[in-house]
Amino acid sequence: TDQRCKILIAENGRGKTIVLKSLYAMLSGQFSRLTSLEFEKIVVTFPDDEITLYKNQLPKHSESDENSFIREIREKLSGKLDKLVELAMLLPTERLKEHFLLQFSAEKLDIPASLLAEKLKYAVSDLEEGDHLVAIRKKISDKLKAEILYLPTYRRIEEDLYDLGYVPIEIGLGGNLIQSGMSDVEEIIKQISAGIQHTLFGWFNRLDKEIWECLIKEAKTEDIEIENFETLKIVMDHIRDYVSDQGKAEVLKGFDPGQVDVLDDFLSDILQAYKEQKEKEETIQQFLTICNRYIIDKQISYHPSQGKIEVIQTKENRSLNLESLSSGEKQIISIFSKLYLEIKKPCVVLIDEPELSISMEWQRTLLPDILNSPKCLFLMAATHSPFIFDNALDIYAVALDEYVRECR
Repeated sequence: TDQRCKILIAENGRGKTIVLKSLYAMLSGQFSRLTSLEFEKIVVTFPDDEITLYKNQLPKHSESDENSFIREIREKLSGKLDKLVELAMLLPTERLKEHFLLQFSAEKLDIPASLLAEKLKYAVSDLEEGDHLVAIRKKISDKLKAEILYLPTYRRIEEDLYDLGYVPIEIGLGGNLIQSGMSDVEEIIKQISAGIQHTLFGWFNRLDKEIWECLIKEAKTEDIEIENFETLKIVMDHIRDYVSDQGKAEVLKGFDPGQVDVLDDFLSDILQAYKEQKEKEETIQQFLTICNRYIIDKQISYHPSQGKIEVIQTKENRSLNLESLSSGEKQIISIFSKLYLEIKKPCVVLIDEPELSISMEWQRTLLPDILNSPKCLFLMAATHSPFIFDNALDIYAVALDEYVRECR
């Protein structure tokens, strides 16, 4: 279909979250996440094909097949066994050992987390997928050719992230995953900037630093067209640790509109190298432009030479920490950082109850901004707020009940 958006409308408790989670599990090939659901089959329809997964194709385990260790887990950790088995099937051993639920369970069982992970891996070894599931996963991946970005509700984010196998960098009692996300945003921007600097330093490493300083003062130069003098200044800022302030001044002093006297071929190559990297910084600027539409009485700026972003309270002109932003502002920044900075290829976005923690005004603009982001191929949202589709996307809004029929 040419339709790039679908908005499912339903009140709480009608199953819209289950629909999104099931679609995420199916499209991402995490079929073991479907074992706890009651269904006959799931069908994914592409323009030229149809892919069907039947419930009876999924791995099964029964209590009669359980060894004594698994029975002990069932007895001591009521309700946790199915989730532990699912995690053991999804995650490699190292990530399984670090998972919050496994560490919690190991403490309750009074055994090392590494031993619990090893025993779980052994217990599920008979539940490995058959060739038919491998083939279905490959077929979906080949047809889709996209990443799957699942954005759960913030009120369930701790549960959902643990279910997906993510372990936050730092988590205390009641761990704040939203703040951890803000740290991730800062780290991503720092890494992008460091990558640009690394490319530029690669050119300078061809010459000894002292030779470079001498070349600035003594080499013959030629006029090189510069589209924007600020570009050259940014390059000089990126290499601030390599070239002295006096050296940078020598490079810049001959500037006149449209032209600047610089080192001939060498600096020309550096400028070309920066232009090839500039798209990364432009992506950061696009990300900040979107975010600045949402935050109130504040402005987020990017400092290329320092590789960091800064939040300024506009009324008092003072710097703020990202963690001091409201939960709604953090939600906006987290969503768009994934879409602009983290996702590397086109993606399908699945977002659950995007209206939580954000104002009615923001609700009207959020989904159009997500859909218009460079990487978003298709957007599906589940909501109970009429303001989410009070925009040009209202033609894609459908009541979930229209897709539901009672079994007889």
